[in-house]
Amino acid sequence: MVIVRDNFLPENLFFWLNNLAKNKCSQSLQAATKKSTKISKFYTESKTGWDYSLSNLQGDLVRPQYALGSHYKDIHTLILNEITKNNLIPLELDCAFFMFATTGYEIPKHFDVRYVGSKADQLKKIVKAFIFCHTEWDDSWGGELCFTSGNNSPSPNRLLIYTADEMHWVNKVNDIKENKRMIFGLRFGDELNYE
Repeated sequence: MVIVRDNFLPENLFFWLNNLAKNKCSQSLQAATKKSTKISKFYTESKTGWDYSLSNLQGDLVRPQYALGSHYKDIHTLILNEITKNNLIPLELDCAFFMFATTGYEIPKHFDVRYVGSKADQLKKIVKAFIFCHTEWDDSWGGELCFTSGNNSPSPNRLLIYTADEMHWVNKVNDIKENKRMIFGLRFGDELNYE
């Protein structure tokens, strides 16, 4: 199941998230370049995609709120409400993260599997939610998050929710100059903990 909601966050929360994303974008790019921290890494050999990640949270809501700021809790609550409204049952929070991409970024078809031997019934329980947190996007820039059910433009303030068993990929990001494709995401559940 793939759920899409446009204009998801109220304007004040979206602009707070956008400012936070811009700040974390430059910090995490420096950290990924130095390979000095577990919080950030490059996702592509071409170094066109990198992240800022708070992993292995095991349900801890304090660490992301401390690292990201007080409005994190508001966004987390809104996402949880949307997940449960769509009859999905979120497991405990595993990860809160930003993902950043620039010209040339592209991800092939994949499932969100972390471990060899993960089973489909485990992946169906894992819920991921993304909010595109850049303020502008032109469809000619590409970068669609694609599922077998259709392609989703990375429109600002668009929420996407899906389970880890959904095959997906990202179409190539075309020349976006100084802009960045920015995502804020939450992952609920981890295959190792839910058999």
